[in-house]
Amino acid sequence: MSEDGQRQVMKALSSPAFHGLKDDAVKVIETHAGMVFLAGHRALKIKKAVDLGYLDFSTLEKREAACRREWELNRENAPDIYRGVRPVVRDTSGRLHLGGEGEVVEWCVLMRRFAAGDVLDKVAEKGPFTRELTLALADAVAAAHALAPLASDEHAALAPDRVVEQFAQGFARHAGLIVPERTAALDASLKAVLADTLGLRLERAMGGETRRCHGDLHLANIVLSGRRPRLFDALEFDESLARIDVLYDLAFLLMDLEARNQRAAGNLVLNRYLTTSALKAEGEPRHDAALGCLFPFAALRAGIRALVAADRSAQLEGERAMAKARQTCAFFDRAEALMAPVRVRLIAIGGLSGSGKSTIAARLAPGLARPAGGLHLRSDIERKTLAGVEETEKLDQRHYTAQAGAAVYQRLCRRAGTAVAGGFPVIVDAVFARPEERHAIEQGARQAGAAFQGLWLDAPAGVLEQRVSERLSDASDADRRVVEMQLGYDTGDITWKRLDASGPVEHLSEAARAVLGEG
Repeated sequence: MSEDGQRQVMKALSSPAFHGLKDDAVKVIETHAGMVFLAGHRALKIKKAVDLGYLDFSTLEKREAACRREWELNRENAPDIYRGVRPVVRDTSGRLHLGGEGEVVEWCVLMRRFAAGDVLDKVAEKGPFTRELTLALADAVAAAHALAPLASDEHAALAPDRVVEQFAQGFARHAGLIVPERTAALDASLKAVLADTLGLRLERAMGGETRRCHGDLHLANIVLSGRRPRLFDALEFDESLARIDVLYDLAFLLMDLEARNQRAAGNLVLNRYLTTSALKAEGEPRHDAALGCLFPFAALRAGIRALVAADRSAQLEGERAMAKARQTCAFFDRAEALMAPVRVRLIAIGGLSGSGKSTIAARLAPGLARPAGGLHLRSDIERKTLAGVEETEKLDQRHYTAQAGAAVYQRLCRRAGTAVAGGFPVIVDAVFARPEERHAIEQGARQAGAAFQGLWLDAPAGVLEQRVSERLSDASDADRRVVEMQLGYDTGDITWKRLDASGPVEHLSEAARAVLGEG
């Protein structure tokens, strides 16, 4: 179909009469590669007749294949949204219809219309994500990855490298927006980091961590449906861009969360995803050694967003074109920032139950690195993971013996050491009542070549007992009896920086940041 011919289709789909409507206006959403027509309770999505180099919808046959592939990919994650693929046909009188007899002139994906305000990019504009939504988002991504077909081959491991190779050609089309020197510098830094991680990435591919993923996992492609986040609009036009490492897929979401001022949610998504993935793999961590890859992965994702915005800018005029040009520059700036050196360190926070360790660690973790902070290891959650249960499920005394406790601390040291050795910052919270436990975590940092900082939180017995009694739906099983027992511990000489944890959490957070050099 000619460009003029597709414009006729677009005009027809923009008309209420085409959809059997009288007065209801048809809302049109346009991107660099497609158009969506919202009419009544349904949405029709077509592919533009464009060839952008990395994406080719230039023929009717290619657009039909892309529509069918989109439906096939998304019907499992969002079966309540995707309804099928339909042809747009021209009858003998020259009128266009959805389906029926006649010449097929275009193809579209038929979807159930949903409220624009339920898409997570719009939800993000309203303020910080709730904990409930954030956990559900992490679980939705983990579930999608668990079901995704394996792509255990070298080609999948090298997907980020191929994207870097495309950057130079892509940004050369937009030298007026991003000067070639900046593109070359980003290209060089990405290639250097990817070369350093090649062996690890190949090992992960052989171990089942490369799969047929969503491929375009940002907030505008996730919608709330029945209070559950649903992934939709998976990348359909190039299998080589979607057969990727699961962390490369996750990095897009983490980058986008930070870009929308949701870094705290990004940190919770990251840590929940890591826990959920481990729980479904018999409790063994799968991604700790590769967490350092998140930095170049996220930078690549920001670069992709910059290139897509630049391509869209070239299709527009006036202020709309300028807005996309500004978006191009903002995402390119973000890509450069994500490649900046990271302060790799291991922070340990100790104190008796109720002293606020987990609360403070959760507040500090997002600030440790871009885009989503650092790895937050919590002894209570690691204990539940070892037991093979969800984090809020209560455990009996069998899981609180000296032997069980030793296994938890060994796991904390092992995971923390692995992550910092791979270039990723870590914050660990546990009671750390025994000198040997504190010594072990410090030694783990030294062996991994990372800086170590330790904090000890002090609070009166009454404060500790009140706090544990007020907990609801928490990973900790500690109660007043546990606090009374801990008060009798001989903690030995505590050399970590001691902080008064009896006051408001905001004051404690400020004090901790000051000690750690964050404030």
